Amino acid sequence: MRRDLLYALRQLKKSPGFAVITVLTLALGIAAVTTVFTWANAVLFNPWPQVWRASEIRILDASVHGDRGYTLHYNQLQYLREHDHGFAELTAHEMFPVDLAGGGARPERYWAGIVASNYFQVLGASPVLGRTFAIHDDRAYGSAAEVVISYDLWRSRFQSDPAIVGKTINVNRHPLAIIGVAPIGFLGIYGGLQQSLWVPFNQLSALTDGKPDPLIEGNFGLQVAVRMRPEASDAQASAELHNLAHQFAAQQNSTRYNDWDIFMSDPGHMQRGIFGSVSQIIPILFGAAGLLLVLVYANIAVLLIQRSSGRAREIAVRTSLGATRTRLIQQLLTETAVLAVLAGLAGWLASIGLARLMYALLPKFGMPFVFNLQPDLRILAFAFALTVGTVLACGLLPARQVLKISQISALHQGATSVVGSRSRARRNVLLSLQLGLCFVVLVACGLLARTLWKVIHRDPGFATDNVLVASIDLTRAGYSEAKGLAFQRTLLERLRSLPGVSNASLTSYVPMGSTGGGNVRDVSVAGYQPAKGESMSIVTDSVAPDYFKTMQIPIVQGREFTDADTDTLPCLAVVNQTMARKYWPTGNVLGAQITVGKHSCQVVGVNRPFIYRNASWDVPDPVVCLSMMQDYQGWFFIVLRGTASIQNLLAGLDREVAALDSSLPINDMESLHEHLQTSYYEARVPAQMVGVYAICSLLVATLGVYAGLAYSTLERTREFALRVALGAQRKRITSMILRESGSIALGGVFIGAVGGFFTVRLMKSLLYGVSPFDPVSAVGAVFVLAVAALTAAWLPARRAASIEPMQALRSE
Repeated sequence: MRRDLLYALRQLKKSPGFAVITVLTLALGIAAVTTVFTWANAVLFNPWPQVWRASEIRILDASVHGDRGYTLHYNQLQYLREHDHGFAELTAHEMFPVDLAGGGARPERYWAGIVASNYFQVLGASPVLGRTFAIHDDRAYGSAAEVVISYDLWRSRFQSDPAIVGKTINVNRHPLAIIGVAPIGFLGIYGGLQQSLWVPFNQLSALTDGKPDPLIEGNFGLQVAVRMRPEASDAQASAELHNLAHQFAAQQNSTRYNDWDIFMSDPGHMQRGIFGSVSQIIPILFGAAGLLLVLVYANIAVLLIQRSSGRAREIAVRTSLGATRTRLIQQLLTETAVLAVLAGLAGWLASIGLARLMYALLPKFGMPFVFNLQPDLRILAFAFALTVGTVLACGLLPARQVLKISQISALHQGATSVVGSRSRARRNVLLSLQLGLCFVVLVACGLLARTLWKVIHRDPGFATDNVLVASIDLTRAGYSEAKGLAFQRTLLERLRSLPGVSNASLTSYVPMGSTGGGNVRDVSVAGYQPAKGESMSIVTDSVAPDYFKTMQIPIVQGREFTDADTDTLPCLAVVNQTMARKYWPTGNVLGAQITVGKHSCQVVGVNRPFIYRNASWDVPDPVVCLSMMQDYQGWFFIVLRGTASIQNLLAGLDREVAALDSSLPINDMESLHEHLQTSYYEARVPAQMVGVYAICSLLVATLGVYAGLAYSTLERTREFALRVALGAQRKRITSMILRESGSIALGGVFIGAVGGFFTVRLMKSLLYGVSPFDPVSAVGAVFVLAVAALTAAWLPARRAASIEPMQALRSE
């Protein structure tokens, strides 16, 4: 074995160009697949390495009329604790922004976890300093004013102060004592969204709106995490969970619980956070990376066949001297193994950096992400398996091919003459396979690119130019409702008077945003009788006067809210056309009465529907808008439309808010165009990632065809020399090479069409406005493939046409 290894190294040293190209090409394929596996490991297999036995953790969410992703509430959590026997432990948490004060400057916003007292115990996360929360009654509000901070926050804001435990910080202007520092790397379990500190439920009243019992009265939504019993299966636990959900729903007297259920999912498929979105993309990325790896294998196999054919005389001599076929295969596989090990190591190291670079392709939600991208034994084992697969996939065929060459032919003919038309045909099939795999990736890339174009160029239903958005949370700043309303009225007056501002308004949600919105309330419509089981929970937002004018959303009937619509008048509402057509099909909408929650409201206007959340959703849902002057919201967005630049609007906004309250932070400041980008991520991320793999596949396939045709030209030197000597025109020689390239490309299109027929069906859920069998994408892929094949063939064709007969025949 040692002699084989030393001999392999000597052989590779003789051909450094071949060795470098082979290692780099293989490393590209291995790095591509290992990078995707690193992300799969971070989302599906090992998302929370700081959590004890994280594989036992499951996440619960509620569904209403088949739509999943709804939060649970504290009374539902208590019901599960009292009746469920399939879970070892249950805990709950939610994520919300807080203002952390210090240094005399404006408070900084951080994302915090509001958690049950047993949160850290259930997760088995032990602090590096101090302790975590003692288990107590979550509704004992005001007791244990404590906070646990993350290791990152301890280092960045508190400079790793070893005496941090016991010190007090102000969270939402409320003093809390630091009792511990979380484990290194632990940043919560909210599906990839990073939390910097954790506060127990008993501080919820002090940190929010001051309700005496916010967990119950405030209907505070919760994420519920459970630890499975070792003996319980997911199927058993899910069945029991559904039974308990139906029992709980039967005890409630509300239409909201019609067709209500609870579901369970593993961390990689949880409904909140970003894990679920990433896990949907991973199969597509694995497919693209896998095709790239197979393409690389085919490319390297062709290179090894050509190199082994060039060593036919050497193999023949060794065979004639008594070397067995097994011994020769062992030697050739050792050489392949050396290349594979070097490529595997390079690919694994490259994947570490590439996995982190993929962060740049993720959408910006205004909150930090956290993924466990650290190399572990699972990733190393995967890279090792790819290396072994490389040896087998790339080494066996060339070894088998060269051993089939006749010893007599190899010893009596030139080295480049012993491989005949059958070998050339086999090599061309491999080249067609490379182009076929590349064709599949190009079609997929074309479909996703066309989807992205359709999504981005879809009319959102409002104008996006010269608009600034920002958010302010008065609740976190301790404002009462009366004080908050006065602040909002004064702020609006000041913003309208700013130079360069044409319109200004406030809203509880900016369309197509990632945060806020989607809040449903029970609505009843006078004169409308719901069908049995029909839900009357409708999305309800609050907007200030001139909101529709500022956003340039057309009012098709009636009017929008004005400054005169104050809280001293009866409740007023504006509904969208979707709601108007559903509940008032005769068109008699204005003046109609609806009940939103406990408030009876009169409809004064109807607005044209706009894209509410996701640009790829086709059918707009009914939406009710109430006046913010009548339906106070402590957390709100500011919308400024102006003729001045966004930077000037930003400076003016900051100045006016500081004039009213210099300690009030402004968050999420961005243009409306930037704001919309988060809603495009479901189309943009797959298109960008598959696009990267498509470029790599095209490059590898083009180089593979070039290498194959270049060797074919060298192999047929005598044939071309004889043709020229017998009077053949050089254009004829060029056309022969180009024709061979064309046949390879044609075979690639055929193979790719067969593979693409099945592949595009799997992509149906990722497409919008584009058929899986889109002719534009297919024709585009054919054109790109044809250009690549002709480009790869041009240099070998010129070389073949420039052969000098006498010189070539003399060398042969």
